[in-house]
Amino acid sequence: MPKGRKNLTYRIEPNVIYREIDGEVHILDPRDNTLRTLNESASFLWRQLVEFRSVEQLADKLYESFQIEREIAIRDVKDFLEEYRKK
Repeated sequence: MPKGRKNLTYRIEPNVIYREIDGEVHILDPRDNTLRTLNESASFLWRQLVEFRSVEQLADKLYESFQIEREIAIRDVKDFLEEYRKK
């Protein structure tokens, strides 16, 4: 992790429009009027982001809930955050 980013935290931007329906999170992007539907693990991570969370905190939650290896949880969280930041 780059210097100065060790304690970086993430959360959902307040202006993002989303709804949870039947356990899936649906995100509306008003820039291009597209609707994105997150899968189960991405929806889980999204729900964690109502509060500021670090990569490590998110990975711990994913690890505990989905019983996956810690290294895989960290990679999945980083991939999710990278994808979310692109949108």
